[in-house]
Amino acid sequence: MSCFPFFGLSVVSPPQEVPLYHYLPFVENTNWCRPGGYHPVHLGDFFHSGRFEIVHKLGLGTYATVWLVKDHHRSSYASLKILRADYSTSELGISRHLRKVKELNNDLLG
Repeated sequence: MSCFPFFGLSVVSPPQEVPLYHYLPFVENTNWCRPGGYHPVHLGDFFHSGRFEIVHKLGLGTYATVWLVKDHHRSSYASLKILRADYSTSELGISRHLRKVKELNNDLLG
C-alpha cells in the first residue's frame, strides 16, 4: 500500500480476481473432452444459433454435463444438458420414454 500524505488518501491494491473454474483432481479430467466423449464447453459459449449462452456449470454425470444458460429468446434462464457422444443413444431412449409417459399422463388427466 502506498500513501499520498498530501491528500491523506491511501491506495490499496485491487483484490485478486477469483478464478471462474477450479480444477479438482479425480473429479473432472479435461482429457474427457474428446471426440466420442464429453463436448468441450466454455463459459460464454453459445448454442442453438446464439439462443443459449453458457453461464455456469451445474453438474457432471456419467452421461452428460448440465449447464445454466441464458435463453436470449425468452430473456430467462434454463438448463442445457449436453450428452456424451458415446452415451447419447441410451440417454435419448430414456428421454423418449419419459416424454411418452408424460403424454400418457396428460391424456389420462385431461
